[in-house]
Amino acid sequence: MGLIIILTIFMFYIINKVPLKIIRRDILMKIFFALFVQSVILIIYRLELMDLGRVVYYSDAEVYWKHTLSYLSGNIYYAYNDIYIWISYFIQKTSPFLWVGWNNIYNILIVNISIVICAVGVLNSLQESKLIDCKYTIRKNINVFLNFTLFNPLTIYSLMRNLKDATYLLMVVLVIYFFQLLQNKKSKSLWILYIIFLFFMAVLLYRIRPWAFVSSILALYFIIEKNNLSVKKRFLWIVLFSVFAIILTMFSSRFMRIYSSTAMWVPIVLSSALEQTFIEKLISIPRLMIGPGPIRSLFGSTYFVFYTIIGNYMSFIGSMMWWIQISFMASKVSSINFFFKNLSIFSKYILLNIVIYILVYAMAYSGSSELRFRGVLYVLISALFFSIIPARLDKKSLFKTSLLLIIITIGGLIFG
Repeated sequence: MGLIIILTIFMFYIINKVPLKIIRRDILMKIFFALFVQSVILIIYRLELMDLGRVVYYSDAEVYWKHTLSYLSGNIYYAYNDIYIWISYFIQKTSPFLWVGWNNIYNILIVNISIVICAVGVLNSLQESKLIDCKYTIRKNINVFLNFTLFNPLTIYSLMRNLKDATYLLMVVLVIYFFQLLQNKKSKSLWILYIIFLFFMAVLLYRIRPWAFVSSILALYFIIEKNNLSVKKRFLWIVLFSVFAIILTMFSSRFMRIYSSTAMWVPIVLSSALEQTFIEKLISIPRLMIGPGPIRSLFGSTYFVFYTIIGNYMSFIGSMMWWIQISFMASKVSSINFFFKNLSIFSKYILLNIVIYILVYAMAYSGSSELRFRGVLYVLISALFFSIIPARLDKKSLFKTSLLLIIITIGGLIFG
């Protein structure tokens, strides 16, 4: 609970730093209402688990909770992806009593923090690009973004169950959040500290997802780009960063395990991609983007390996919301060239992380993935879109949205 209190203070600190008072008020109001809705989902979820005679959800969550109990009893050992075990350990150690529900509350909180950080990124991007000068339109974009993310029950339900993906999302957005805080600072010492922070985050991100350390390299590239360095100096910076990482790998047993795991993981993903048929390759990305869909969500026993009744309903509502949202977003992109020409540093960073995320899971699982992967994707894609395109709904875009929704519904029912 102590860790949860610290993170709550951090969330309100971020909100308090939002420069526009009216947007700051909007975020606060939505966060308070979202916490109420999320609490209801959590209570129903915990009651259903109790009815099933379970303490935690199935799959990874169960494994990590068992490890946590071992750590708490004093039996500490090396376990794969032990970062979650340590996070869970500190959550429980700083709480008044042992209860796995604290982990669920922690997950909800860090998802909310991630969404608030993205809202700040959307605000900064719109102000930087100067494409949207009207404060009303900027405010509308922020509010629509918050509505689609804080209140999508699929996102909240899927990410509150498991430490892994909620933590991944938080770490990815923290990298760009601290970059934006320093963006206009000229202090070399601050930037050196940030680069050290990137090394630290690269290690943590790797231990969550083997490919996730790339987020730190992307941030390093933006530092280089920001300083308008020559091609030679850019190359030198990247080489130095890589050499330092290799030295750490060679002289540290923990970093050596990272290298060994990567060497094992990459061939598995490539092998999985090569085994896919042409049709599977073709539909893998659309399947990841629009699956599982509202209809399949209602039949968890048929389509999901593990499921809860509350989870099926949350997936049903969240999938419907996502199909409407993705139809609306697609209707607003009138020009791909315009879209890519107006990317801020925040937008570029989020876009590149989305591309990596989609490619990895399209290759590894043919686009069929757990709800929690989609929960992360929904937040990142929403942040990208609303940081570039005005969220106005006129007659033309309403017609396009309706047409695209019909197409997505048909496609989702066939391929989702």
